[in-house]
Amino acid sequence: MRLQDEAIPGSEFRDVNLDNTSFKDVSLNGASFEDAAMRSVVFRDVDLSAARFEDIDFSGVEISDCNFTGMRINGYLVTDLLALAAGRPN
Repeated sequence: MRLQDEAIPGSEFRDVNLDNTSFKDVSLNGASFEDAAMRSVVFRDVDLSAARFEDIDFSGVEISDCNFTGMRINGYLVTDLLALAAGRPN
């Protein structure tokens, strides 16, 4: 199935298999993902500003070339944690 130049705000997907689906130039502002399996997913050139991650399994996740300004993990600024790990003063 291919959707292009469509507007479907307020849609709800339950018990749907979207394996190997591509999302490009898509607005997901205000979207909520609950009980979703997102293994081997690639996020590239994505704006996740003001996103919240709660009760997430990040095991095996790799993050590179990202802007962490203002990002916090359990209350700690990620930029401070990275500076500490690199042995630099924050």
